[in-house]
Amino acid sequence: MGVYTRCERLYTKLKAFAADPYAQNSARCGICHPTHPAHSRLPRNDLRMNSAELQDFVDNRMRMSHIYQPLLIRCLLDAGGQATLRQLALEFAKEDEAQLRYYEKRIKAMPLRVLRQHGVIDYKDGVAKLAVTKTAFKEKAGIRAACEQKIGEFLSSRGLSTWDYSLLNFDPVGDSLRYQILKRDRVCQLCGATREQERLEVDHIVPRSKGGTNDPDNLQVLCIRCNRGKSNRDSMDLRDPRE
Repeated sequence: MGVYTRCERLYTKLKAFAADPYAQNSARCGICHPTHPAHSRLPRNDLRMNSAELQDFVDNRMRMSHIYQPLLIRCLLDAGGQATLRQLALEFAKEDEAQLRYYEKRIKAMPLRVLRQHGVIDYKDGVAKLAVTKTAFKEKAGIRAACEQKIGEFLSSRGLSTWDYSLLNFDPVGDSLRYQILKRDRVCQLCGATREQERLEVDHIVPRSKGGTNDPDNLQVLCIRCNRGKSNRDSMDLRDPRE
């Protein structure tokens, strides 16, 4: 009959139609939903959902501890069904409000301020604008290429240290451990800020970039401002030694 006796057709037919709400809609084997036990031995490529099944998964069967699952599905839908990991990471970054706010502050504090002083940029009411006359396509391409070259040269000389290592944690602290450290320290171990005053983060005392682990003894609570200032430059334990 083919394909594992047509998914054990003779044995499961009555059961499938009586108990499986997807039985009449499945286009895979004519009998059952892709999650039917009879499919457990089939290659994953044969178990693709149809649109109705995906809608049902999102509406009724998705269990969430964060926004990541629906965000990933939405990103793939917007991209026509497939995307590289880098493309997905860029889309996720757009939804990270904490990081967006961090870079808003960082842009305003340094490059925006410096470029305004040099007369390169105008800034008013939250809008930055190049303070140059209208550029032709060729001129714009030349300036853009020069910027790309500057970025490339800088990254070549500095590597990953260009970026905040707290954003490049390849072995992040899990939710349960993060809760334990926040409960233990409660406030920023450097400035004393509470969660009502600043966003609190779990910092690696010995940075991950220098071999630090996720052992609780290597973790401490810092507010976002102190953590950004510390970055991966030192391994100072800022906790109260009396504790």
